[in-house]
Amino acid sequence: TDNSKFSASADSLDVTGSGLFSQYTPGMKKLNNAFIKHKGGKFDPSTLYLFVLQSSDDLNATGDMPRGKQFGYLFTKTALKLGDKAIYRTIAHEIANVERSLPLQDASRSKGFS
Repeated sequence: TDNSKFSASADSLDVTGSGLFSQYTPGMKKLNNAFIKHKGGKFDPSTLYLFVLQSSDDLNATGDMPRGKQFGYLFTKTALKLGDKAIYRTIAHEIANVERSLPLQDASRSKGFS
């Protein structure tokens, strides 16, 4: 948990280009770089960071964490539409994709997890 009261904005956080090729989109890069600058010498390159945001440009995305990358994004407005536990499923899903290099699954297939 980072209690540094980090605040930044990106013009958009389009997650559609991040999937298959494990790439950060321009909005993601802007947010990531602002956070690294904010943390300064306290930034840990071996830690996974998950930004909790209201939404992305993709109104169906509940989260995104490009495989093999350090930064992920949780979209609360969309995730909460799927129920209270969807936030926790999304966090677990995004971290598991990085930690275990699991292939991404279609969101409709993961609705049964609790």
